[in-house]
Amino acid sequence: EIREGLIKGRLMNIAEQITENQEWLMGRHSRTVGQVLDVIEASLPEGTQCEKVKKLIQQHLYALRNDVLKVVTSGKIPESIE
Repeated sequence: EIREGLIKGRLMNIAEQITENQEWLMGRHSRTVGQVLDVIEASLPEGTQCEKVKKLIQQHLYALRNDVLKVVTSGKIPESIE
């Protein structure tokens, strides 16, 4: 119970710190990810491989979103690109 309260508190603090631009970026990104995954699903046969491909692509897209949010938040571009 205590842990749940701490987690909820952290999430509320994070939610309060999100700017309007960040919120727009996250919403637009989520819609784009959904569209990309729909295209993949439509073009590949259903099954385990399709789900694995979607998950792998989704991981990279969300990693990109997180990097973009860091740049938007800090105003600094990372020195190295992984």
